[in-house]
Amino acid sequence: MSPSTSRSAPVTSAPPLTAADGTRYAACADGTCEVAVSRPVDIAVDDGTLSLTKVKPDDSVDFKLTLADGGQASGVMKGNCGATLFFQGGLSGVNTGTCKAGSTPPPPTSRPGALSMQFAGWDADHRAVLRLVSG
Repeated sequence: MSPSTSRSAPVTSAPPLTAADGTRYAACADGTCEVAVSRPVDIAVDDGTLSLTKVKPDDSVDFKLTLADGGQASGVMKGNCGATLFFQGGLSGVNTGTCKAGSTPPPPTSRPGALSMQFAGWDADHRAVLRLVSG
């Protein structure tokens, strides 16, 4: 009898990202940036505040968003499948993305009058890379 072997397909994950604005959170003031986050931080964004309340390396980011027009949202972002959250006044929504092994999602598109937020993935230092786009 010959020994049996089991082979599984290699797991391919997306390559580490490099946030265009690094940890310069002031770049988000106009509502458009790409930053790396490793700890709780408040970021001034488009006349509002994005509070990242918990960052779990290689897992998830908890957030609370307060907009100048009174809109608020909170939640947990996980994964890097390209899902984009968007906020406009008192409304919010989600555009889902498609997971592709070994790929990075494209940045969100601008929506007139809305702030879009995407959890794009992780950098080489296990910091969450967030993309914000204001329309």
